[in-house]
Amino acid sequence: MHAPFAAQTAAAAPAPQVTVSTEMSAVCDRIAALVVPTEQIESRLNQTLPTLVRQLIESDRELTIMEREFPGLSDAVVAAWRPIMVRAENEMIPQYRAEMADMYCRNFTLPELQEIAVFLQSPAFQALQKSTYQNLSLSRTADDIIDERDISAKSIRGDLADSGAKAAMELSPEQKRTVMTFMSSPLGRKMVGLTQEKLAIDTKWANYAPDWAAVEIEKVTIDAMIAHIAKTDPKLAQEMSAQLTAQNGAAKRN
Repeated sequence: MHAPFAAQTAAAAPAPQVTVSTEMSAVCDRIAALVVPTEQIESRLNQTLPTLVRQLIESDRELTIMEREFPGLSDAVVAAWRPIMVRAENEMIPQYRAEMADMYCRNFTLPELQEIAVFLQSPAFQALQKSTYQNLSLSRTADDIIDERDISAKSIRGDLADSGAKAAMELSPEQKRTVMTFMSSPLGRKMVGLTQEKLAIDTKWANYAPDWAAVEIEKVTIDAMIAHIAKTDPKLAQEMSAQLTAQNGAAKRN
């Protein structure tokens, strides 16, 4: 099984040296925290995990049959995965933010950064960001994972475009004006010019996969399925558990 957020390495051009003051660094860190908000982890996982697990089950004939015979199997897997995914994201976010902060510090002056921070903290942008996460399904990203390939920039761009379009429609007229006024300003256009660099960073960290997470996901997936099946067919669950124990024993002897 291909673990979510498989590790990816990508060559990057050497970044130009920029002298960054303590104040500038603090603003960049604040911007990075606004762009990569910790409080959105649960919301994002609630939106994406069911899609990912559903596609995983639908891609496997035996799992599809098991889901039909034991309704709720996918929900059991989602519940088992969630704590692991939260831990992995909490481990990843400081690194993700550090790279994002570096991008902003290299490309903007202190006054520009301060103006960006004000915009990102505005009710209009916060509403847009909240709605974007609520509309996020990451179907293309899930397809990449199910097909056992790295999550691509194209998939991330497509998923975000879908959710962003829906989110924009949910803004009030005043909120839309605020966002459009900023994004059409010289500073807003300068930010748009960094879209590809930001996408590369997003893609890199979307593919983050600590080794421990892959091992734990494989184990809890099996445990969750057996525990769920045991609720309605204890005998089958016991047989499955015994079979897995025998397989593991044989593997260790070999």
